[in-house]
Amino acid sequence: LLADYRRLLTNINLSLDDSPYTVPMLDESRCAQLTVDESRRELPPAGRSAVERIFERASATPRATALRELTGLEISYAELTGRVRRLSGVLRARGVERGVVVGVLLPRSIDAVVSLLAVHVAGGAFIPLDPAAPRQRLEFIVRDSGAKAVLVCGETHGRLESAQEIEFDIESPAVTRAQDPPGPLAFPLGPEGQHPAL
Repeated sequence: LLADYRRLLTNINLSLDDSPYTVPMLDESRCAQLTVDESRRELPPAGRSAVERIFERASATPRATALRELTGLEISYAELTGRVRRLSGVLRARGVERGVVVGVLLPRSIDAVVSLLAVHVAGGAFIPLDPAAPRQRLEFIVRDSGAKAVLVCGETHGRLESAQEIEFDIESPAVTRAQDPPGPLAFPLGPEGQHPAL
């Protein structure tokens, strides 16, 4: 590595008129060696996703604290997975499935984590939206991403003037009174065996 940096500094000194980004750090033999080594490297088999581990933890220790806000509000793993299951069921009923993009316009909170996980479990791809960002920027992201829904709460409801028709309030009765979907929870996979939102 030291030899590579020495070569880079020497080449920069010899090419003062060129951009440093165009100066090679590696010689041809070193570049070929790294290319061959990398092509032979075996990737480890894909393991369980973070979402699956959360549900496994909930089964093992349902009463353990899963999330805690700075205000002191906290929920257990059982509460977290229950809320994720209910919201994901509601999202699926509203057409969220593989390939559907959902914006999440929520302040940093337990609700935001629940919403991100629920979109993932429903099969969709989430886009976190910062409520502190300028409205024009948020509307551009929603429009450019092709989001079919934007999850909001009372604090962020109506923030997007051009996307109010696709806003969905996670504090609405449709969510707060939702029942657990029947059957075991299935985790949708993407074309390469990876979860679409991760």
